[in-house]
Amino acid sequence: MSGSVKKTVSIIDVAKLAGVSQQTVSRVANGSDLVKETTRRKVRAAMKELGYTPNLQARALRVGRSKMIGMIVKFYRNNDLADVLEGVSRQVSKLGYGIMMIPVDNDASETLSGNARYILSLNLDGMIVFSDDDISDESAEELSHIPTVVMGALTRFPAWWSYVDMLEGRISELVVDHLLSLGHRTVCHIAGPLSFPASARRVEAWRAALERHGAPVPQYVESEDWTPDEGYRAAVRLLDMYPDCTAVFASDDAIASGAMKACRERGLEISRDVSIVGVDDVLGYFVPDNVLTSVRRDFVAAGSGAVRLLLSMMKDADKRGSRLEVVPELVMHGSTAKYR
Repeated sequence: MSGSVKKTVSIIDVAKLAGVSQQTVSRVANGSDLVKETTRRKVRAAMKELGYTPNLQARALRVGRSKMIGMIVKFYRNNDLADVLEGVSRQVSKLGYGIMMIPVDNDASETLSGNARYILSLNLDGMIVFSDDDISDESAEELSHIPTVVMGALTRFPAWWSYVDMLEGRISELVVDHLLSLGHRTVCHIAGPLSFPASARRVEAWRAALERHGAPVPQYVESEDWTPDEGYRAAVRLLDMYPDCTAVFASDDAIASGAMKACRERGLEISRDVSIVGVDDVLGYFVPDNVLTSVRRDFVAAGSGAVRLLLSMMKDADKRGSRLEVVPELVMHGSTAKYR
């Protein structure tokens, strides 16, 4: 039994069907502006009818650009990643770029250095790194010619990379300033797991904010995970240590929701007896009648901003090492009140 071999559709076939030159087909495939819209539609219709797909790898070799942006992403439990990807994908699609995902298994530095040859083979126009892991200059040296933007709570990365700063320290300052302005004597803190750099930075900034106000600095309690159950357990320990606590700063909304349960079990009414503030402002997506006041960060805008920052670096090498700040905001939902 013999089978037929499907003929590969070429640019010549598209040009014949559309009644245009091969050069015109090439311009349409490459997104050139030098083609009339009526002609562009005719060529695209021919491509669709014939099932023609431009050879992007050949194009990349020819023009020296792939129109692809690599995303180096660490996939830990993260409420923010989906928003970052939404912001990035919105922006790159407008600009005619694609995204190549490169996951981080354990450590971002190891991923970059261990996969440098593979990453180079992709001929990426730029990279966005989303990870809290500190990244050494040595691990990124082989990829130093690729414009790169980094996002996350990391504190060390190559100086030639640009940075989207989510202002982790500002989160703690907003919460402490707000709660102390309501007359609370001090603010207790339930930290996230301290293996996460974001948690450690929030603890440092919380302590510094209290000291700046001249307020007592209580012992913080660490939640073992970013979950309501662990937040509940941490809050039980906190209330055992400080039964007269009137204000709590939880390192994220999931931990805060567990803390609210612990408070209610002890007969404490949220806002009247104890004020609680979380981080991320996502609880309203999961529970009805959300009352948790929280700090919101616009990760969609951060993702879009990362792409714009990257494109500026791709056009002008002097833009490397730039910084974009995404300012957090306190969103009031009713879980805080003046000290009684």
